[in-house]
Amino acid sequence: MEYTIREALHRDEGRIVELGVEFWQFNRRQAPQSDDDTAVFNARARHLATVFANRDASHHFWVVEDDDGDLAGYAYAQVIEPAAYEDNGTEPVGLIDEVFLQERCRGGGLGRAVVKRMVEKLKNLGAVHIRLHSYAWNAPANRLYASMGFMPYAYSWQLWNTIPGHRLDVVSAASDLAMRTLREDDYPAIIAVLDQWWGGRAMSGLLPRLFFQHFQDTSWVIEDAGNLVAFLVGFISQTRRDEAYIHFVGVSPEYRGRGLGKQLYQTFFEHARAHGRYTVTAITSPINLGSVAFHTRMGFVLVPGDAAQNGIPVHTNYDGLGGDRVVFRKRLMPMPPVP
Repeated sequence: MEYTIREALHRDEGRIVELGVEFWQFNRRQAPQSDDDTAVFNARARHLATVFANRDASHHFWVVEDDDGDLAGYAYAQVIEPAAYEDNGTEPVGLIDEVFLQERCRGGGLGRAVVKRMVEKLKNLGAVHIRLHSYAWNAPANRLYASMGFMPYAYSWQLWNTIPGHRLDVVSAASDLAMRTLREDDYPAIIAVLDQWWGGRAMSGLLPRLFFQHFQDTSWVIEDAGNLVAFLVGFISQTRRDEAYIHFVGVSPEYRGRGLGKQLYQTFFEHARAHGRYTVTAITSPINLGSVAFHTRMGFVLVPGDAAQNGIPVHTNYDGLGGDRVVFRKRLMPMPPVP
């Protein structure tokens, strides 16, 4: 699929508003809030429609359009004249308000091209310096801006007050949950609970100490007040240069349904993208229907095998005689064109 970057036209308003709501849905999935999502999204749609309808010579919108004429992203920026009392001075500032691309067109350089187009426009409009905002959790965006010469200017800090009855679906400051990379001294704690977490199945033999010694930078644990409640062990393939592999993931039964597995996977995806990996693979046992459902929800596809069980493609004897497995694959970003 080919994409074109162009300035927005009047007819794009409805689709831009839809993408704007999708953008905020994406943001709030990464850092859920306590207020009503529906009310926020409706207000968001009204605001963006108003900004687009009232745009002038200092406000500019761009869209990313695919071959079929559908919009897959948008961006807008403006030039502002700061007040004299602000610490920024009074010289014109180019402000990149929003940049959003759907996942289907990320990773191929489009984001960089859109930002470059905006920077050129803002410079032509007389902006002395150009600023933008990004969230601390959005590592891919932050790496992109840094690679384009943007430098940190200010830090935005947030302190959560725990809200009774409100459950956050990600690791955040609203609880004692914290994520960190794996250490070798995590091995005894994880092995002690592994079989129990899997309902009594003998699983500890599948996770030897070597993973805790050699793959710490690509593996993570989540703790609650210092107690380990979830983990992911993965690695960047040394043989398949475009691939990363998730070997083992576990979440304590008491903490399931809180989005911890999703958060671990998303962290691994970001790390893999940052290291130039285009796909992530994983496997599971055909009897683990919960794992099949989870990977499907996370965007993995089931790789066709040589047999099927309950309608699920299976690779027989994948891990030795009787070691049938379901193989998953997820595309993180488009593969580069072959020269």
